[in-house]
Amino acid sequence: MKDVFIFVASKNIADIWAMVYFEMIINFILVAGMILSGLMVFFILKTKRDFSSRLSALFFSAGFFFALYYYAFIHGAAVVGGIAIIFGHGLGFLLGPTLLFFVRSLREKKEDIIRPYLMNLIPYFIHWLLVSLPLGISLISTEWFQSYGQQIAQVSDYINLLENLFFLFYALLTNREIMKTESLSKQAISSMDTQDLNWCRTLLMGVAIIVVIDSGLSVYELILPQADLVWNPGLMIAILLIIMYAVLGYKGTVQSKILLPDFLKESGKSPSLKSTAMGESLFTEGQVMLLKKELLALMEEERPYLDDKLTLGDLATKIGLTDKKLSELLNKHLGSNFYDFINKYRVDAFKRKVVDESKARFTFLGLAYECGFSSKTSFNRIFKESTGMSPTAYKKANRQVPESMRA
Repeated sequence: MKDVFIFVASKNIADIWAMVYFEMIINFILVAGMILSGLMVFFILKTKRDFSSRLSALFFSAGFFFALYYYAFIHGAAVVGGIAIIFGHGLGFLLGPTLLFFVRSLREKKEDIIRPYLMNLIPYFIHWLLVSLPLGISLISTEWFQSYGQQIAQVSDYINLLENLFFLFYALLTNREIMKTESLSKQAISSMDTQDLNWCRTLLMGVAIIVVIDSGLSVYELILPQADLVWNPGLMIAILLIIMYAVLGYKGTVQSKILLPDFLKESGKSPSLKSTAMGESLFTEGQVMLLKKELLALMEEERPYLDDKLTLGDLATKIGLTDKKLSELLNKHLGSNFYDFINKYRVDAFKRKVVDESKARFTFLGLAYECGFSSKTSFNRIFKESTGMSPTAYKKANRQVPESMRA
C-alpha cells in the first residue's frame, strides 16, 4: 500500500472547489466499495456454507479493508487506518493463493485442498507478523513500534514489488488451473454456462494489469521523490480494484460447484486421446464396434442431446456403461470429448431447423433452445466454432430455394 497523499496548494477558489469535489468523489467510491464488499460477504455467508463460498467471502473481506485503509488515510483516522492495515495489508500474498484454491475448490473436496491452501499462505502469515501487525499497531499507538514502522515505510516500495510479483506468479498458476478445470468439465458436461470460468480469467487479467501498473508506480516512486507527486498512486489502484470487484467479483459468488465423476477427479487431468491411447483399453475390438453402433443409434433415435442439462453420467446410464467407460469410448474410439460430441449433434439439429421453411417464424434463439442449447452466448460461440460462420450467415448461405424459382 502507498501511504502518501499530497494536495497541491490552491491558488484560487476554483482550485479549492475542484479539490473538494475530487475528495467527495473519492469518498463516495471508497464508501460504496466498503458497502458492496460488506453486503457481498453477508450474502455469501448467509446463503452458502461450502468451502468455495468461504474463499469468495475472504476475497470480498480483503476488498473491504483495502478500501477502509484509504478512507481512513484521507480523513487522518490513524486508529481506523491501523485496524485496516492489520486485516487488509499484503493482499497480494493473500489473494493469489485464495483465487488459485477457489478454482480448485469448485471441483475438489475441502479435505483435499485445505492443507495445501494453508501451506501456500505461509508468505502471507510471515508478512502479517513482520509487517502488517507491527505497522498497524504503530498507527494505533504512539508508543509501540514507531521506529519499526518508520523503517518499514522506507522499504515499502520494495515490499510492494515483491508482493506484486508473488500475485502475478499465482495468477499464472490460477489461469492454468482454470484451463485444467474447463478441460475436465468438457469430459462430463454438455452445457458449461453454470461452470463458465471466463469471469475468473477476466478478473485475473484485470487485476494483473492493475498490479503491473502499481509496480510501475512503485519503481517511479523509487526513482523520483514522492514530493513530486500531486496524487496518491495507491489510492488510484484502490479505486481500480474496487471497480474490478464490483464488475466481476459478484459472478464468483454465484459460481456453482463443478460436478465431475470421481475418475476424473482422481486422474487430475483430461483423459485425452494421447493419455488414453497409452493405457490399457477397457473394451475389446468387438465391443468397441458394438458400443459405437449402439451409441450412435441412441443419439439419432432418442436424441438425448435435446436435454440442455445432459451429463456424461446421464448418457452412460442410457447406454448401460459407467462414466469412465463411456469417456474412454468417446475419447479413444470416437475422437471427441463429451462436450464436443453432444454439441455437434445440437449444431446439426439447428442447421436442419434453420433452413426449414416451416420453422421460419421461430427466432434463432428459440430454435437453439429446441436443439438443447442453454443460452444465447454458448450457442453463438459453439455454432461459430463448428461452422466458421454466424447463424445468420449460415442461413443465407443455405436457404432453400422455393419450387417456383427452380429451373
